[in-house]
Amino acid sequence: MQSQNKFTSEFHQLDDINKKLLPLHDLAESADDIARSSRAEVDILKKQIEVIEEAANTAKKNPIYPQ
Repeated sequence: MQSQNKFTSEFHQLDDINKKLLPLHDLAESADDIARSSRAEVDILKKQIEVIEEAANTAKKNPIYPQ
């Protein structure tokens, strides 16, 4: 009986710990999602910068109003 009570007590302690960890796990997953999304945004911005730089270089080589 005493070992049963000890087991039950330890089980409840582990259950309490698990309940505390679940929100942290959800938070970590949210942080991963945000990081993934941010990296995707950075990649998009880098591509936009490349296009703008190419356009600027083309404009320098082919000015509308030659000097």
